[in-house]
Amino acid sequence: MHQTGKPRYGNLKSPEGYSAVKAYSDSKLFNIYFTKSLAERFADSGVTAYALHPGVVKTQFNAKLSGFLKFFFSLSAPFAITPEKGADTSVYLATAPKLAIKSGSYYIKRKAKATAAIVNDLDARNKLWALSEEFVAPFKV
Repeated sequence: MHQTGKPRYGNLKSPEGYSAVKAYSDSKLFNIYFTKSLAERFADSGVTAYALHPGVVKTQFNAKLSGFLKFFFSLSAPFAITPEKGADTSVYLATAPKLAIKSGSYYIKRKAKATAAIVNDLDARNKLWALSEEFVAPFKV
């Protein structure tokens, strides 16, 4: 879904014009933005960061959805995987040190995959990072 996401920064704290589909797509894009930014900012520290798509996982995630997303998840239900299978790539990435050279990459089923070109927009990633710092500043200790 990150491929249909856009850096819509003006709507991060406001429900005005809210669309569940757009918000979900944007959140997937932003997840990859953060992953790439973390990988770059901490490259010399030994810290690695990965983004991943776990697949369509059979959970209660869609229990309170409505509209298109509810319809989409109902269609995908027969193809949904167990939570254990959905966690496989996360566990793999967290425990496989040989992947350090691919920090910042996006994974599906334990394999690095290409992302949409928008993911490489450094200005967009830096803007999201700066806005996030603003949002969390009141909570710093």
